[in-house]
Amino acid sequence: MRLLLEHLPFIIPAVRANIFRMRLQIYRMPAWKVRQLSGDAIFVFTNDTGFMGAGAAKYIRDKADYRLDDAITAAAPLAFRSATLFPVKRLPVKQLIICNIYDEQRLVTRESFIEAFCAGFELAGAQGYESFVVPDPSDDWNYFTHRADPAVAAKWVIEGISRSRNRISAVKILTTTDESLAAYKDEVDQLKQYAPSINDFLEPTP
Repeated sequence: MRLLLEHLPFIIPAVRANIFRMRLQIYRMPAWKVRQLSGDAIFVFTNDTGFMGAGAAKYIRDKADYRLDDAITAAAPLAFRSATLFPVKRLPVKQLIICNIYDEQRLVTRESFIEAFCAGFELAGAQGYESFVVPDPSDDWNYFTHRADPAVAAKWVIEGISRSRNRISAVKILTTTDESLAAYKDEVDQLKQYAPSINDFLEPTP
């Protein structure tokens, strides 16, 4: 019974928007609840080792099929600024998209993040996947502290989604702090100004 309840759609998004014909939902909840967000594929932001030991990535790894670690190890080192697809079981998605968001100098920059992020959408889109779960990277690529500015992370994520909009029908973003949620709200509020229709606007959840 607990397993069934875990996957019921009880979680309500904090923000909903229809932009560029995409359905965008932003959630504010603990990282372990990422397992309750369904879609075709889920993103993980990491380095060339494919390490999944922080934030939502840890809970994805712990819940997924035990062979996932072996598959990632076999694929490493992952190319810089790249994305790699891995099939997963025991999760409400079909594919895991691991993005190595570092550049050749082993730094995370706007360019390296967006290039890897968009590569993930491209790979998944080529296989017919179009709905995605995106854990906030300011939580995911760090270990014990949030060394990334939530406002910067939100800006990069929304920019990557905007660039890949023709490959996306729906995207769910998981935020774990009020600060991150506010940053995404601001980015979506700005993005709606460029949406192709006056009917595309930010809708707060009732």
